[in-house]
Amino acid sequence: MTTISDTGYRIDREPGTAFVFLHEAGGWTTVGRVDVASPVPGRPQATFVYGRRWRERHDAFALDPVNLPLTDEPAVRPILHGAFADSLPDRWGQRLFEARFGRMLSGFLGTTDPRRLRLPTSLDRLILGADDRVGALAFGPVRSAPEITPAAVPVRALAALEAAMVRFDAGHPVDEDVRLMASGTSLGGARPKCTVILPDGSEWLAKFRKHDDTVDAVRVEHAAMTLAASAGINAAETRVVPLGGREALLVRRFDRDGGTRKPYLSALSLLGLKDTDLGGSYAAIADRMRQACCPPADLAQLFRRMAFNVASGNFDDHLKNHGLIRGGGGWRLTPAFDIQPTPDGNGYQAIDVGVMGGTATLANVMSRCGSFGLAQPEAARVCREVGDAVAGWRSHFAAHGVGDADIARVSRCMQDDFAPPAAGAAFARQP
Repeated sequence: MTTISDTGYRIDREPGTAFVFLHEAGGWTTVGRVDVASPVPGRPQATFVYGRRWRERHDAFALDPVNLPLTDEPAVRPILHGAFADSLPDRWGQRLFEARFGRMLSGFLGTTDPRRLRLPTSLDRLILGADDRVGALAFGPVRSAPEITPAAVPVRALAALEAAMVRFDAGHPVDEDVRLMASGTSLGGARPKCTVILPDGSEWLAKFRKHDDTVDAVRVEHAAMTLAASAGINAAETRVVPLGGREALLVRRFDRDGGTRKPYLSALSLLGLKDTDLGGSYAAIADRMRQACCPPADLAQLFRRMAFNVASGNFDDHLKNHGLIRGGGGWRLTPAFDIQPTPDGNGYQAIDVGVMGGTATLANVMSRCGSFGLAQPEAARVCREVGDAVAGWRSHFAAHGVGDADIARVSRCMQDDFAPPAAGAAFARQP
Protein backbone atom coordinates (compact mmCIF):
# COMPACT_ATOMS: atom_id res chain seq x y z
CA MET A 1 0.00 0.00 0.00
CA THR A 2 1.37 3.42 -0.97
CA THR A 3 0.68 5.95 1.80
CA ILE A 4 1.62 9.50 2.68
CA SER A 5 0.82 9.51 6.36
CA ASP A 6 0.02 7.19 9.22
CA THR A 7 -3.69 7.76 8.55
CA GLY A 8 -3.37 5.19 5.77
CA TYR A 9 -4.26 7.67 3.03
CA ARG A 10 -3.47 6.03 -0.32
CA ILE A 11 -2.17 8.21 -3.12
CA ASP A 12 -2.38 5.43 -5.72
CA ARG A 13 -6.16 5.28 -5.38
CA GLU A 14 -8.62 8.13 -5.85
CA PRO A 15 -10.28 9.01 -2.54
CA GLY A 16 -14.05 8.75 -2.60
CA THR A 17 -14.73 10.14 0.87
CA ALA A 18 -13.46 12.96 3.03
CA PHE A 19 -14.61 13.59 6.57
CA VAL A 20 -15.17 17.26 7.36
CA PHE A 21 -13.83 18.67 10.63
CA LEU A 22 -14.44 22.01 12.34
CA HIS A 23 -11.85 23.58 14.63
CA GLU A 24 -13.23 24.50 18.05
CA ALA A 25 -11.69 25.47 21.37
CA GLY A 26 -11.36 21.81 22.36
CA GLY A 27 -9.81 20.69 19.08
CA TRP A 28 -11.31 19.18 15.93
CA THR A 29 -14.97 18.15 15.75
CA THR A 30 -16.43 15.95 13.02
CA VAL A 31 -19.34 17.75 11.36
CA GLY A 32 -20.05 15.56 8.36
CA ARG A 33 -18.82 13.64 5.34
CA VAL A 34 -18.49 14.45 1.66
CA ASP A 35 -18.48 11.69 -0.94
CA VAL A 36 -17.49 12.06 -4.59
CA ALA A 37 -18.61 9.42 -7.05
CA SER A 38 -19.54 9.05 -10.70
CA PRO A 39 -22.88 7.24 -10.94
CA VAL A 40 -22.68 8.06 -14.64
CA PRO A 41 -19.18 7.62 -16.14
CA GLY A 42 -17.49 10.96 -16.65
CA ARG A 43 -20.10 12.84 -14.60
CA PRO A 44 -18.92 13.00 -10.96
CA GLN A 45 -21.12 14.38 -8.24
CA ALA A 46 -20.45 15.39 -4.64
CA THR A 47 -22.76 14.46 -1.78
CA PHE A 48 -22.50 15.96 1.70
CA VAL A 49 -24.36 14.96 4.82
CA TYR A 50 -24.06 16.40 8.34
CA GLY A 51 -23.22 13.96 11.11
CA ARG A 52 -25.98 13.15 13.61
CA ARG A 53 -23.95 14.22 16.63
CA TRP A 54 -23.26 17.59 15.04
CA ARG A 55 -26.88 18.14 14.04
CA GLU A 56 -28.10 17.41 17.54
CA ARG A 57 -25.83 19.88 19.29
CA HIS A 58 -27.58 22.97 20.64
CA ASP A 59 -24.88 25.20 19.17
CA ALA A 60 -24.67 23.52 15.76
CA PHE A 61 -24.82 25.71 12.67
CA ALA A 62 -24.87 25.27 8.90
CA LEU A 63 -21.48 25.52 7.18
CA ASP A 64 -23.28 27.41 4.41
CA PRO A 65 -26.52 28.99 5.67
CA VAL A 66 -27.99 29.23 2.16
CA ASN A 67 -26.79 26.19 0.23
CA LEU A 68 -26.07 23.64 3.01
CA PRO A 69 -28.93 23.94 5.53
CA LEU A 70 -28.53 22.00 8.76
CA THR A 71 -30.71 18.97 7.96
CA ASP A 72 -30.30 15.21 7.70
CA GLU A 73 -30.97 15.35 3.95
CA PRO A 74 -27.95 14.72 1.67
CA ALA A 75 -26.86 17.78 -0.32
CA VAL A 76 -25.93 16.69 -3.84
CA ARG A 77 -24.06 18.87 -6.33
CA PRO A 78 -22.35 18.22 -9.68
CA ILE A 79 -19.18 19.81 -8.26
CA LEU A 80 -17.63 20.12 -4.82
CA HIS A 81 -19.78 22.22 -2.50
CA GLY A 82 -18.62 25.82 -2.26
CA ALA A 83 -18.14 25.73 1.51
CA PHE A 84 -15.45 23.09 0.93
CA ALA A 85 -14.09 24.46 -2.35
CA ASP A 86 -13.20 27.62 -0.40
CA SER A 87 -10.57 25.50 1.40
CA LEU A 88 -8.85 24.49 -1.84
CA PRO A 89 -5.52 26.16 -2.61
CA ASP A 90 -5.58 29.32 -4.72
CA ARG A 91 -3.52 29.69 -7.91
CA TRP A 92 -0.29 30.15 -5.98
CA GLY A 93 -1.16 27.30 -3.64
CA GLN A 94 -1.85 25.05 -6.60
CA ARG A 95 1.66 25.69 -7.90
CA LEU A 96 3.05 24.76 -4.49
CA PHE A 97 0.90 21.62 -4.38
CA GLU A 98 2.30 20.50 -7.72
CA ALA A 99 5.83 21.32 -6.55
CA ARG A 100 5.41 18.95 -3.64
CA PHE A 101 3.35 16.13 -5.12
CA GLY A 102 3.90 16.55 -8.84
CA ARG A 103 1.32 17.10 -11.55
CA MET A 104 0.67 13.37 -11.39
CA LEU A 105 0.03 12.67 -7.74
CA SER A 106 2.17 9.55 -7.34
CA GLY A 107 5.03 10.98 -9.36
CA PHE A 108 6.99 12.31 -6.42
CA LEU A 109 7.66 8.71 -5.30
CA GLY A 110 9.64 8.15 -8.46
CA THR A 111 7.31 5.56 -9.94
CA THR A 112 7.16 5.10 -13.70
CA ASP A 113 4.23 2.71 -13.62
CA PRO A 114 1.43 4.56 -15.49
CA ARG A 115 -1.16 2.60 -13.52
CA ARG A 116 -0.01 4.37 -10.35
CA LEU A 117 0.09 7.85 -11.82
CA ARG A 118 -3.06 9.94 -11.69
CA LEU A 119 -4.17 13.53 -11.61
CA PRO A 120 -4.98 14.86 -8.13
CA THR A 121 -8.66 15.34 -7.34
CA SER A 122 -10.36 17.99 -5.24
CA LEU A 123 -10.50 15.56 -2.33
CA ASP A 124 -6.74 14.97 -2.62
CA ARG A 125 -6.14 18.69 -2.37
CA LEU A 126 -8.44 19.00 0.64
CA ILE A 127 -7.00 16.04 2.53
CA LEU A 128 -3.35 16.83 1.77
CA GLY A 129 -3.73 20.57 2.28
CA ALA A 130 -1.58 22.53 4.69
CA ASP A 131 -2.67 24.22 7.88
CA ASP A 132 -3.01 27.78 6.59
CA ARG A 133 -6.16 27.34 4.50
CA VAL A 134 -8.79 29.99 5.09
CA GLY A 135 -11.50 29.38 7.67
CA ALA A 136 -11.92 26.67 10.30
CA LEU A 137 -12.34 23.46 8.32
CA ALA A 138 -10.03 20.51 7.79
CA PHE A 139 -10.46 17.22 5.96
CA GLY A 140 -9.31 13.65 6.44
CA PRO A 141 -9.77 10.16 4.97
CA VAL A 142 -10.94 8.70 8.31
CA ARG A 143 -13.09 9.81 11.24
CA SER A 144 -10.17 10.41 13.59
CA ALA A 145 -8.78 13.90 14.00
CA PRO A 146 -7.23 15.18 10.75
CA GLU A 147 -3.51 15.11 10.23
CA ILE A 148 -2.49 18.73 9.73
CA THR A 149 0.69 19.89 8.01
CA PRO A 150 1.93 23.03 9.83
CA ALA A 151 2.44 25.89 7.39
CA ALA A 152 2.86 29.14 9.34
CA VAL A 153 6.45 30.38 9.71
CA PRO A 154 8.03 32.69 12.30
CA VAL A 155 8.68 36.21 11.09
CA ARG A 156 12.44 35.72 11.40
CA ALA A 157 12.31 33.17 8.56
CA LEU A 158 10.44 35.48 6.20
CA ALA A 159 13.38 36.98 4.28
CA ALA A 160 14.88 33.63 3.29
CA LEU A 161 11.49 32.20 2.38
CA GLU A 162 10.59 35.25 0.28
CA ALA A 163 13.81 34.92 -1.72
CA ALA A 164 13.07 31.24 -2.35
CA MET A 165 9.50 31.99 -3.41
CA VAL A 166 10.58 34.69 -5.83
CA ARG A 167 13.02 32.25 -7.45
CA PHE A 168 10.28 29.64 -7.68
CA ASP A 169 7.83 32.19 -9.12
CA ALA A 170 10.38 33.04 -11.82
CA GLY A 171 10.57 29.40 -12.89
CA HIS A 172 13.74 28.26 -11.13
CA PRO A 173 13.92 24.81 -9.51
CA VAL A 174 11.87 24.62 -6.33
CA ASP A 175 13.64 25.10 -3.01
CA GLU A 176 12.94 22.60 -0.25
CA ASP A 177 11.59 25.42 1.95
CA VAL A 178 9.01 26.24 -0.70
CA ARG A 179 8.20 22.57 -1.28
CA LEU A 180 7.31 22.21 2.41
CA MET A 181 4.85 25.12 2.08
CA ALA A 182 2.73 22.92 -0.23
CA SER A 183 -0.96 23.80 -0.48
CA GLY A 184 -0.80 27.47 0.44
CA THR A 185 -3.59 29.59 1.80
CA SER A 186 -6.90 29.81 -0.01
CA LEU A 187 -6.86 33.63 -0.17
CA GLY A 188 -4.89 35.94 -2.39
CA GLY A 189 -4.85 34.59 -5.95
CA ALA A 190 -1.59 34.11 -7.82
CA ARG A 191 0.73 36.26 -5.68
CA PRO A 192 3.47 34.42 -3.72
CA LYS A 193 2.45 34.29 -0.08
CA CYS A 194 2.56 32.41 3.19
CA THR A 195 1.21 32.71 6.72
CA VAL A 196 3.59 34.23 9.25
CA ILE A 197 3.39 34.32 13.05
CA LEU A 198 4.50 37.50 14.78
CA PRO A 199 6.11 37.46 18.26
CA ASP A 200 2.76 38.33 19.86
CA GLY A 201 1.25 35.14 18.40
CA SER A 202 -0.93 36.90 15.81
CA GLU A 203 -1.14 35.37 12.32
CA TRP A 204 -0.69 37.43 9.17
CA LEU A 205 -0.67 36.69 5.46
CA ALA A 206 2.69 37.72 3.99
CA LYS A 207 2.39 38.72 0.32
CA PHE A 208 5.54 39.05 -1.78
CA ARG A 209 6.40 40.71 -5.05
CA LYS A 210 6.10 38.75 -8.28
CA HIS A 211 8.97 38.52 -10.69
CA ASP A 212 6.92 40.25 -13.41
CA ASP A 213 5.31 43.05 -11.35
CA THR A 214 5.03 46.36 -13.23
CA VAL A 215 4.35 48.37 -10.06
CA ASP A 216 5.47 48.14 -6.46
CA ALA A 217 2.52 45.91 -5.59
CA VAL A 218 3.45 45.76 -1.90
CA ARG A 219 3.37 49.53 -1.41
CA VAL A 220 0.41 50.11 -3.73
CA GLU A 221 -1.80 47.53 -1.99
CA HIS A 222 -0.81 48.85 1.44
CA ALA A 223 -1.71 52.39 0.34
CA ALA A 224 -5.02 51.26 -1.17
CA MET A 225 -6.01 49.28 1.92
CA THR A 226 -5.26 52.17 4.26
CA LEU A 227 -7.05 54.58 1.92
CA ALA A 228 -10.09 52.31 2.08
CA ALA A 229 -9.98 52.46 5.88
CA SER A 230 -9.96 56.26 5.69
CA ALA A 231 -13.12 56.02 3.57
CA GLY A 232 -14.99 54.24 6.35
CA ILE A 233 -14.34 50.69 5.18
CA ASN A 234 -13.63 47.92 7.65
CA ALA A 235 -10.39 46.85 5.96
CA ALA A 236 -7.99 44.19 7.16
CA GLU A 237 -4.96 45.70 8.89
CA THR A 238 -1.81 45.85 6.75
CA ARG A 239 1.88 46.49 7.42
CA VAL A 240 4.97 46.71 5.24
CA VAL A 241 8.04 44.90 6.56
CA PRO A 242 11.61 45.09 5.21
CA LEU A 243 13.27 41.92 3.92
CA GLY A 244 16.93 42.69 3.35
CA GLY A 245 16.51 45.27 0.61
CA ARG A 246 13.06 44.10 -0.41
CA GLU A 247 9.67 44.35 1.29
CA ALA A 248 6.63 42.22 2.02
CA LEU A 249 3.05 43.17 2.77
CA LEU A 250 1.54 41.70 5.92
CA VAL A 251 -2.25 41.40 6.06
CA ARG A 252 -3.77 40.41 9.41
CA ARG A 253 -5.76 37.20 9.06
CA PHE A 254 -9.34 37.88 10.06
CA ASP A 255 -10.07 34.14 10.31
CA ARG A 256 -7.52 33.67 13.11
CA ASP A 257 -7.74 35.04 16.64
CA GLY A 258 -5.14 33.61 18.96
CA GLY A 259 -5.80 29.90 18.93
CA THR A 260 -9.29 30.34 17.50
CA ARG A 261 -10.20 29.73 13.87
CA LYS A 262 -13.32 31.29 12.39
CA PRO A 263 -15.51 29.65 9.74
CA TYR A 264 -15.40 31.41 6.38
CA LEU A 265 -17.61 31.41 3.28
CA SER A 266 -16.75 33.24 0.06
CA ALA A 267 -19.36 35.24 -1.84
CA LEU A 268 -18.78 32.86 -4.76
CA SER A 269 -19.92 29.96 -2.59
CA LEU A 270 -22.71 31.98 -0.98
CA LEU A 271 -24.17 32.55 -4.46
CA GLY A 272 -23.83 28.86 -5.30
CA LEU A 273 -21.46 29.55 -8.21
CA LYS A 274 -18.10 28.17 -9.29
CA ASP A 275 -14.98 29.92 -10.59
CA THR A 276 -15.85 29.45 -14.24
CA ASP A 277 -19.40 30.77 -13.93
CA LEU A 278 -20.26 34.16 -15.38
CA GLY A 279 -22.47 36.54 -13.47
CA GLY A 280 -22.72 37.62 -9.90
CA SER A 281 -23.39 41.09 -8.56
CA TYR A 282 -23.10 43.16 -5.43
CA ALA A 283 -26.90 43.18 -5.16
CA ALA A 284 -26.98 39.38 -5.31
CA ILE A 285 -24.40 39.21 -2.51
CA ALA A 286 -26.57 41.56 -0.45
CA ASP A 287 -29.62 39.37 -1.04
CA ARG A 288 -27.79 36.22 0.11
CA MET A 289 -26.42 38.11 3.12
CA ARG A 290 -29.99 38.80 4.15
CA GLN A 291 -30.75 35.09 3.86
CA ALA A 292 -27.72 34.44 6.09
CA CYS A 293 -29.19 36.91 8.64
CA CYS A 294 -26.34 39.41 8.35
CA PRO A 295 -27.21 42.71 10.07
CA PRO A 296 -28.25 45.78 8.01
CA ALA A 297 -24.96 47.49 8.86
CA ASP A 298 -23.12 44.82 6.86
CA LEU A 299 -25.26 45.52 3.79
CA ALA A 300 -24.46 49.23 4.06
CA GLN A 301 -20.78 48.35 4.43
CA LEU A 302 -20.94 46.25 1.25
CA PHE A 303 -22.40 49.23 -0.61
CA ARG A 304 -19.56 51.42 0.67
CA ARG A 305 -17.00 48.89 -0.54
CA MET A 306 -18.64 48.74 -3.94
CA ALA A 307 -18.44 52.53 -4.18
CA PHE A 308 -14.79 52.52 -3.13
CA ASN A 309 -13.82 49.77 -5.59
CA VAL A 310 -15.37 51.79 -8.41
CA ALA A 311 -13.79 55.08 -7.31
CA SER A 312 -10.34 53.55 -6.75
CA GLY A 313 -10.22 51.51 -9.96
CA ASN A 314 -10.11 48.16 -8.19
CA PHE A 315 -11.53 46.15 -11.08
CA ASP A 316 -10.42 42.81 -9.58
CA ASP A 317 -13.38 42.76 -7.17
CA HIS A 318 -14.52 39.26 -8.12
CA LEU A 319 -16.72 37.07 -5.94
CA LYS A 320 -13.82 35.35 -4.17
CA ASN A 321 -12.65 38.75 -2.93
CA HIS A 322 -15.75 39.08 -0.75
CA GLY A 323 -16.92 36.76 1.98
CA LEU A 324 -18.55 36.08 5.32
CA ILE A 325 -16.94 35.12 8.61
CA ARG A 326 -18.71 33.48 11.53
CA GLY A 327 -18.40 34.85 15.05
CA GLY A 328 -20.61 35.69 17.98
CA GLY A 329 -23.19 33.13 16.89
CA GLY A 330 -23.81 34.54 13.42
CA TRP A 331 -22.40 35.34 9.98
CA ARG A 332 -20.85 38.76 9.29
CA LEU A 333 -19.20 40.45 6.34
CA THR A 334 -15.43 39.96 6.49
CA PRO A 335 -13.01 42.85 6.66
CA ALA A 336 -12.13 44.01 3.14
CA PHE A 337 -9.06 42.43 1.55
CA ASP A 338 -7.20 42.33 -1.78
CA ILE A 339 -7.95 45.97 -2.63
CA GLN A 340 -5.58 47.29 -5.29
CA PRO A 341 -6.02 49.72 -8.22
CA THR A 342 -5.94 48.10 -11.65
CA PRO A 343 -4.28 50.55 -14.08
CA ASP A 344 -4.71 48.16 -17.00
CA GLY A 345 -8.41 47.57 -16.34
CA ASN A 346 -11.11 48.14 -18.93
CA GLY A 347 -13.43 50.34 -16.87
CA TYR A 348 -15.69 47.48 -15.80
CA GLN A 349 -15.89 45.84 -12.39
CA ALA A 350 -15.49 42.06 -12.18
CA ILE A 351 -19.11 41.70 -11.00
CA ASP A 352 -22.21 43.78 -11.71
CA VAL A 353 -22.62 47.03 -9.83
CA GLY A 354 -26.08 48.24 -10.88
CA VAL A 355 -28.54 48.52 -13.75
CA MET A 356 -25.66 49.17 -16.17
CA GLY A 357 -23.87 45.95 -15.29
CA GLY A 358 -20.25 46.34 -14.29
CA THR A 359 -19.84 49.88 -15.64
CA ALA A 360 -17.61 51.75 -13.19
CA THR A 361 -19.57 54.97 -12.71
CA LEU A 362 -21.15 56.78 -9.79
CA ALA A 363 -24.58 56.67 -11.44
CA ASN A 364 -24.35 52.89 -11.70
CA VAL A 365 -23.31 52.61 -8.05
CA MET A 366 -26.35 54.63 -7.02
CA SER A 367 -28.77 52.86 -9.35
CA ARG A 368 -29.53 49.97 -7.00
CA CYS A 369 -28.80 51.45 -3.59
CA GLY A 370 -32.15 50.15 -2.34
CA SER A 371 -30.80 46.59 -2.66
CA PHE A 372 -28.50 47.43 0.23
CA GLY A 373 -31.25 48.94 2.39
CA LEU A 374 -30.21 52.52 1.61
CA ALA A 375 -32.40 55.40 0.46
CA GLN A 376 -30.81 57.67 -2.14
CA PRO A 377 -29.93 60.48 0.31
CA GLU A 378 -28.08 58.04 2.57
CA ALA A 379 -26.38 56.34 -0.38
CA ALA A 380 -25.32 59.74 -1.72
CA ARG A 381 -23.78 60.57 1.67
CA VAL A 382 -21.78 57.33 1.60
CA CYS A 383 -20.55 58.06 -1.93
CA ARG A 384 -19.60 61.58 -0.91
CA GLU A 385 -17.50 60.25 1.97
CA VAL A 386 -15.83 57.74 -0.35
CA GLY A 387 -15.25 60.44 -2.97
CA ASP A 388 -13.70 62.79 -0.41
CA ALA A 389 -11.25 60.09 0.68
CA VAL A 390 -10.32 59.05 -2.85
CA ALA A 391 -9.85 62.69 -3.93
CA GLY A 392 -6.72 62.82 -1.76
CA TRP A 393 -5.29 59.53 -2.97
CA ARG A 394 -2.10 61.01 -4.47
CA SER A 395 -0.85 62.51 -1.21
CA HIS A 396 -1.98 59.38 0.67
CA PHE A 397 -0.08 57.06 -1.66
CA ALA A 398 3.03 59.22 -1.52
CA ALA A 399 2.89 59.28 2.29
CA HIS A 400 2.74 55.48 2.26
CA GLY A 401 5.87 55.07 0.15
CA VAL A 402 4.47 54.75 -3.39
CA GLY A 403 6.89 56.27 -5.88
CA ASP A 404 6.11 58.94 -8.48
CA ALA A 405 6.19 56.52 -11.41
CA ASP A 406 3.70 54.18 -9.76
CA ILE A 407 1.45 57.09 -8.78
CA ALA A 408 1.40 58.18 -12.42
CA ARG A 409 0.53 54.66 -13.49
CA VAL A 410 -2.24 54.27 -10.89
CA SER A 411 -3.74 57.62 -11.91
CA ARG A 412 -5.08 55.94 -15.06
CA CYS A 413 -7.80 54.17 -13.05
CA MET A 414 -8.47 56.48 -10.08
CA GLN A 415 -11.61 58.64 -10.20
CA ASP A 416 -10.60 61.95 -8.62
CA ASP A 417 -14.08 63.40 -9.14
CA PHE A 418 -16.16 60.58 -7.66
CA ALA A 419 -18.84 62.64 -5.92
CA PRO A 420 -22.64 62.79 -6.02
CA PRO A 421 -24.27 65.50 -8.15
CA ALA A 422 -25.78 68.59 -6.63
CA ALA A 423 -28.84 68.18 -4.43
CA GLY A 424 -31.96 67.54 -6.48
CA ALA A 425 -30.16 65.97 -9.45
CA ALA A 426 -31.42 62.55 -10.52
CA PHE A 427 -29.52 59.32 -10.66
CA ALA A 428 -30.33 56.37 -12.85
CA ARG A 429 -33.72 55.02 -11.90
CA GLN A 430 -33.74 51.89 -9.78
CA PRO A 431 -35.56 48.94 -11.28
